[in-house]
Amino acid sequence: MKDIFDTFIKMQPIKEGLSADKKYYAETEDGRRFLLRLSDASQYRQKKDLFDKLRDLSNLDVPMCRPIDFGYCKDGKEIYQLLGWCEGENLEAVLPSLSQEKQFWLGWRAGEILNQIHTLPAPAGIDEWSARYKQLNADRLRSFEQCGLEKEKGKVLLCFIRENMHLLSSRPQCFHHGDYHLGNLLLTDTGDLSVVDWEPADYDNFGDPWEEFVRIGNSEVHPFFTTGLIPEGSSGDVLAA
Repeated sequence: MKDIFDTFIKMQPIKEGLSADKKYYAETEDGRRFLLRLSDASQYRQKKDLFDKLRDLSNLDVPMCRPIDFGYCKDGKEIYQLLGWCEGENLEAVLPSLSQEKQFWLGWRAGEILNQIHTLPAPAGIDEWSARYKQLNADRLRSFEQCGLEKEKGKVLLCFIRENMHLLSSRPQCFHHGDYHLGNLLLTDTGDLSVVDWEPADYDNFGDPWEEFVRIGNSEVHPFFTTGLIPEGSSGDVLAA
């Protein structure tokens, strides 16, 4: 790893994204390009678990920044992740300018990639999905109920959630990207997609595959892309297009 660091001739900070990681574009003397992420050493276990999953996904040919190396740096105060560089335009920015047919195809492709991601199973012995969901969201629902602000039809929404919570029982669980939306997809110069900004997320990145769709609303919803993303006739057990 030290040999690669020694060949860096350029390191540019990357400001995009909400992660607390320090991110850099790095380039070597011979033109190789990398993404370097630095995190506090206290996050070692969480970041290492995710990095290992990225290696598993890379072996499945998921289009992404390829994981290269991981370890301690700065006298053990920080940890680094070295990944290959993904080139492309942010899909959130370019999608509105594309034809309806291209938007639909990119949605289909995003669904196909998401299905690849979801082939990684949840760990053996993980708690049932409904219990994990309830545990994480109980405080959120309570805060919504007690915030003192009257939301239009807020009580109806809370009632609907609680009356239908039983539908989460016995749901399958798998690995999650954790923040799958347009802003974390790149459109490459070949017209394909790459997935970026993998982060430890809610539920430790494991849960019901349909939970991934919560993040779609982080971007403006584009109907042709979204129609392609969700397969016709899907039972919800798979997300393949």
